[in-house]
Amino acid sequence: MHWRRRFDDGSELVSVFHPVGRYPDGHWLESTGPARLRLGVDLDGGGWRWHLLSVALRGLPLPRVLFPRTDAYKRIEDGDRYRFAVAFSLFPLGELLRYEGALHAIPADPAVTVERVVT
Repeated sequence: MHWRRRFDDGSELVSVFHPVGRYPDGHWLESTGPARLRLGVDLDGGGWRWHLLSVALRGLPLPRVLFPRTDAYKRIEDGDRYRFAVAFSLFPLGELLRYEGALHAIPADPAVTVERVVT
């Protein structure tokens, strides 16, 4: 899965996700720029929460304590909307970034799915 996020200031963040194994023992790998995250999934209220298992920067494993705390919730609405909320915080600074919205898949190419944010 490819996920391209565009923010109000014009900046863009692209992530590529790959599933590894199956729930409940599997996890996801997210590659965003030079960062690679290993994410676990917990079911929560009809949706799911990602939780950080490990992080590497340019292939170098980093202690989780150096990485911001992530609160990421996703759920499917009305059968085709992907609702999400993501927040990052770092002690002692507090919340650094929060974004949320809904996605609909837009097929750009039969081999690639690109999503757009709708509010």
